[in-house]
Amino acid sequence: MLNEAKDLFSSLNFKVTNDCHGLSLLADSFLRQLFYNFIDNTRKYGKKTTTIRVHYEKVNDSELQLIYEDDGIGISEENKLKLFREGFSTGGSTGYGLFLSRKI
Repeated sequence: MLNEAKDLFSSLNFKVTNDCHGLSLLADSFLRQLFYNFIDNTRKYGKKTTTIRVHYEKVNDSELQLIYEDDGIGISEENKLKLFREGFSTGGSTGYGLFLSRKI
């Protein structure tokens, strides 16, 4: 799904690394949409991004965390608390992208 989301962009100025080798998830197209939203936010706001990395960590025997990270400029501590709120935007957008991503 990560590769499918990446391929929806005509060009990206950074590398996308998928370190989820051997991981299988049962998911619908919303997972692709989630990755698309994250990549789009990195593209718009990361400014100096060179790499996106997606990987996972086991939490326990029945849970894992899927981790999306980039090396862009980052998010201020103040904005981190508001990032997934409906209508919140740091760049003049609608503020629904990350809000809907959280719902997904």
